Amino acid sequence: PDKPFLFFVGTLRRKKNLRALVSVFGQMPEPERSSYVLVLAGIRNPWPEFEELVRSPANRGRVFLPGYVGDADLVTFYNLATAVIYPSLFEGFGLPPIYAMACGTPVITSTGGAIPEVGGKASLSFEPEKPEQLAEAILAVVRQPELAAALVKKGLRHARKFTWDATARAYLDLYEEI
Repeated sequence: PDKPFLFFVGTLRRKKNLRALVSVFGQMPEPERSSYVLVLAGIRNPWPEFEELVRSPANRGRVFLPGYVGDADLVTFYNLATAVIYPSLFEGFGLPPIYAMACGTPVITSTGGAIPEVGGKASLSFEPEKPEQLAEAILAVVRQPELAAALVKKGLRHARKFTWDATARAYLDLYEEI
């Protein structure tokens, strides 16, 4: 994108809550409205209702769907994004917030399912059924550079906890309890 952008990566499933994200983005106030675009990577074959929302007058020319993004390009998107947003209604786990944190990008996550575990205190969170909280979180990150910098610092530290060794130890600990 030729402007600062907010970034999401994932599939187009209802549980991802992208309808809320795109709607909130379309209602951003000025000057953010004209300063930012939204990039939704990984979306293939969007259903007509979603395409209509993306092409609505509020979002026309401001929401981009690049489709599949390869790993090398994905890292570039994570690194260049103003923030990564993970608005899911529920998830068992979610790697995009951790990848974003490892890239030094501020992260905004919902409180759906296991996402609070993933984001910890290193992400700015909101309740997924409350789009006004999502809007507040986005505006807080883009308007407060000190908050964004604090999220980056916490995120880099938090992402280091998610190693393959730590994952294997946690799995073995769980298996031993059974």
